[in-house]
Amino acid sequence: MTEFMDLETQDAVRMPWNVLPGTKQEAAQCIIPVSAIYTPLKPLPTTTPLLPYSPLRCRNCRSILNPFSIVDFSTKIWICSFCLHRNHFPHHYQSITEDNLPAELFPQYTTIEYELQNERNRPRLWLRLRSGFGADGFLSEEGEVGYEWCSGARDGHLQDNVSRFLLPAADCEFALNSVLDELQKDSWPVPGDQRAPRCTGTALTVAAHLLGACVPGSGARIMAFLGGPSTEGPGCIVSKSLSEPIRSHKDLDKDSAPLYHKAVKLYEGLSKQLVHQGHVLDVFACALDQVGVAELKIAVERTGGLVVLAESFGHSVFKDSLLCVFQSGDNELGLSSNGMFEITCSKDVKIQGVIGPCASLEKKGPLCSDTSIGQGGTTAWKICGLDKSTSLCLIFDISKKEIIDVTGQAANNQFYFQFLTCYQNSSGQMRLRATTLSRRWVTGQGSIQASLSVNFRNLDLTAGFDQEAAAVVMARQVSFKMETEVFNNSPDETAYFRMVLNRENVVNSVVMIQPSLISYTFNSGGEPALLDVASITPDRILLLDSYFTVVVFHGSTIAQWRKAGYQMSLNTRHLPSCYKLLFMMLTL
Repeated sequence: MTEFMDLETQDAVRMPWNVLPGTKQEAAQCIIPVSAIYTPLKPLPTTTPLLPYSPLRCRNCRSILNPFSIVDFSTKIWICSFCLHRNHFPHHYQSITEDNLPAELFPQYTTIEYELQNERNRPRLWLRLRSGFGADGFLSEEGEVGYEWCSGARDGHLQDNVSRFLLPAADCEFALNSVLDELQKDSWPVPGDQRAPRCTGTALTVAAHLLGACVPGSGARIMAFLGGPSTEGPGCIVSKSLSEPIRSHKDLDKDSAPLYHKAVKLYEGLSKQLVHQGHVLDVFACALDQVGVAELKIAVERTGGLVVLAESFGHSVFKDSLLCVFQSGDNELGLSSNGMFEITCSKDVKIQGVIGPCASLEKKGPLCSDTSIGQGGTTAWKICGLDKSTSLCLIFDISKKEIIDVTGQAANNQFYFQFLTCYQNSSGQMRLRATTLSRRWVTGQGSIQASLSVNFRNLDLTAGFDQEAAAVVMARQVSFKMETEVFNNSPDETAYFRMVLNRENVVNSVVMIQPSLISYTFNSGGEPALLDVASITPDRILLLDSYFTVVVFHGSTIAQWRKAGYQMSLNTRHLPSCYKLLFMMLTL
């Protein structure tokens, strides 16, 4: 397992099979598909340089020069490891020798990042949105909205028009704070038997059009703070009457929730618009009831947005979590935007699809598999929003059908993969990160001693099997395939859990699948415990971390100490570290 963690540290990739089956038939027998969990923006080792120039691409397949490329230093030619096309080095590479290599050819730099000089830096924009009706109440049915004068159509994109709606925070900070200080609760009365009127779909549509008109193609986020379900206009999920319950999984299964399908259709169109513009939709939902996250799921997930479910906007945990979105430094989320992700692989490997927070760019080609999973049928995807922990599940298909002999296997037994992520970082700079992998394949067919060869192949496959990565891949596949066969959760909670699972890395996803239980006693400062009732003893504190929820259990003796206030009265300065940790746990 340590070896797999080292590979993840270097290239941000975890693969269930680190030694791959060599043929399509053998891959099918493995049950778990050839796949990878890739974290595009995982922080690189401090020794990895940032290259201040554009990458060198193959003229045939557009892959990038990498340590696996074959270089002829005498003729200044490099051979692409994917398509075997011969490419000439440009003039500024003419000084390369075996002792004078560019960084992208160093064997240890299989993942490297370029600063794109030909892309201008663009500022990022944050648009906060709260759905609902204004303080002036409703417009009467007899009222008429109109205008007296129209300036007519104009060509071009005028900066003056943009500044009417969007300004840098420093230019409008005083006016913004004044507006926030003067905000009052809507005086329009809400009957006790009705829900508050909200028009979430209309508000999001207006926000998307506003950003599309003002900052198209630049990184921008719509942050929607939802305090209840939408009850008005397009995208409403329930009527205002409290006598009508909000849709459940049973309603969706029986197709008895007509508003659900209309809302999903609206947000599907909104997601296409946001993806085209390169903008992100974040949802922060704080309510005791459902707010419509299940309907919004497609727009949030395809734009790579954040989603948070809580009970109150005033809760300290929610406030601290929201502040993390705007923090900079070591604790920042590393929010980036306007990303594009591409995959190149060997000719005997096809791409089935990607499961995660992205949208297909429908870039078809010979590397696309006939079978699609998730966002398939393409080799390029749009990731409007991503952070340091955003992870994609990449699923491949081995297309090699012919029997390979032992001589051929020894001569060329490597599959190559290259992942390219172009994105705009938090400073507005455009970066390109390239990760190139090489994985050995084995086959048990075609040899004279067939049975012995099969045994050796199985040993090789087993030695390279990463069970944690396999569990996460299968969890994403199952989550993608089953949409209504769930219980004990509302549709909003189900959508939330699946969106988080589909964007987190292997370590966090494993905690969701198998929660960790840590035991604290006077004799130990914290050690793993079995998820079993036998772990409960009077002198133990158990900490259960299921990623979404943290539960602290005090044994009967510990509970009596806590009730007596021992943790407040004892001076723990001279106690051993395990004692200090135990008394700290008593305060939770």
